[in-house]
Amino acid sequence: MAMKIEAIHDKSAHLEVVKKLWRSHSNTLGFLPDGGFQDYARDRHVVVALDGADQCVGYLLYRVVRDRAAIAQFCIAPECRRQGYARALIDWLISKTKKNRGILLTCCRHYTAARTWERLGFHAVSEKPSKAEGSTGRTRASSTVWPVVRASGLGGDEPGLGFR
Repeated sequence: MAMKIEAIHDKSAHLEVVKKLWRSHSNTLGFLPDGGFQDYARDRHVVVALDGADQCVGYLLYRVVRDRAAIAQFCIAPECRRQGYARALIDWLISKTKKNRGILLTCCRHYTAARTWERLGFHAVSEKPSKAEGSTGRTRASSTVWPVVRASGLGGDEPGLGFR
């Protein structure tokens, strides 16, 4: 049975599974009100990874701002990690945003997921203060800004071209 990647709408049954995954991992994914999921889905900017049984096992939320796509959230169910779902979601997003200047995300450096981005074709270009829990005042954690570098060269997403 093969995996499937698709953008969903706000009436999709998969949206409830997306919210359930978010609730399970909200400590690293951050806050998003229920209406936020609806808005992303209405714009068809919720992309799900479905297993061979058509069950949602991961998702990404993205938005397009000016000439760039930005990943807002990205989550794969723990039992489905290292099975190609993350790569498939990123490849889908790259193919759908070819006309954009690139894809950007920000991830706290101390999160386990931060190690995944380079494997998926992203390259760290800068650091900024994090909004992560427990990172206030002088003990503020740092987040890494990760743009994807497209092999096709269409991205224009080198650090000197506006990804700071």
